[in-house]
Amino acid sequence: MAWLSCPAFRLSRQHGIAKGQSRLVWGRATIRSLAAEYPRLMDNALSIAADYIAWDLDLHANLNRGSARERLAAILLNLAKALVKRRLAALK
Repeated sequence: MAWLSCPAFRLSRQHGIAKGQSRLVWGRATIRSLAAEYPRLMDNALSIAADYIAWDLDLHANLNRGSARERLAAILLNLAKALVKRRLAALK
């Protein structure tokens, strides 16, 4: 969320951290200055965010369609398509 000039919401800093582990966190100003210096960082962040948004939209659009088996199949198919797309983009 440090890409935004002000946070839209706050995520728990402890979410997903097991006891005895730590996490490196950069401040908002540091990340924004790095993004200004290296525009590819912003491109990558926006690409990842767009993938999450598209996946989330597909998930919610298909939430009440068909049986549980059909919904699971659709989710797995969409995930496979996204992985193939990402892999092909990496090969370019």
